[in-house]
Amino acid sequence: MAAEPNVYIDSKFNYWNLPTKARVLLISNVPQAICQPDLLYNLFSFYGDVERVKVLRNKNNCSLVEFSTATFACIAKDHLDQTCIRGEKLVVTFSRFASVRMPEEIGLPGDLNTKDYSGPEYQKFRRYWSEELKKNNMRNIIIPTSTVHISGLQNGKSPNDVKRLFDDFGLSVVDCFGVEVKSKKKKDGQVVPLPPTTPKMFCYVQFATVDDGLVGLSKFGNSAGMRISFAKGSLESLKKNFIEKKLPLIIGDQIPE
Repeated sequence: MAAEPNVYIDSKFNYWNLPTKARVLLISNVPQAICQPDLLYNLFSFYGDVERVKVLRNKNNCSLVEFSTATFACIAKDHLDQTCIRGEKLVVTFSRFASVRMPEEIGLPGDLNTKDYSGPEYQKFRRYWSEELKKNNMRNIIIPTSTVHISGLQNGKSPNDVKRLFDDFGLSVVDCFGVEVKSKKKKDGQVVPLPPTTPKMFCYVQFATVDDGLVGLSKFGNSAGMRISFAKGSLESLKKNFIEKKLPLIIGDQIPE
């Protein structure tokens, strides 16, 4: 079978002889808490660009997830297979199907169980669509953790506003803090002000469990412009790192100016 195109790939994900048709994963034992196309998209798109998601009609705890490449599918399988969410252990395997077809493509009426994410309106959610994005984001791929990084926050929000978002959904947040987004400097040392609409803060949130981290990312991963990623380390170690770098921390109800 043909190998994938020769494009940038992180060396730790350099899978040999991966068939190009192996782009679709079968996900079994999906808990009802995340068994919706959008929620599965939010979770699986952390590991690769997702094209389509289908929740099976006759088995609503199973779904198909189609990626743009077989490599992304393999990365997601390696990181999410056997992951426990809400008491269910995900089973992630390669599907016998080479693609996910929309209901209209096989003569059935449209439904809410199958969704296409390949259109231009989803471009802003794709983490790996360019070679530069792949280089930047593939090095951050890890197994699910209880700590998440959140970017794209609306201006005027505080860390406590972020915490309340998850609390109101029934998720247990241990701690949350923000880091001010600093103006960029050019090579000549000149400070370039951030555009008015640029988010002025990114956040780290520590959930009580990895389970809550998974549900939090699935529920809010691409909501209101936010981008949520699993992060390494505890909040205490992250705080220490930012303090050492002399980056201003934002705590509680503080709102970055």
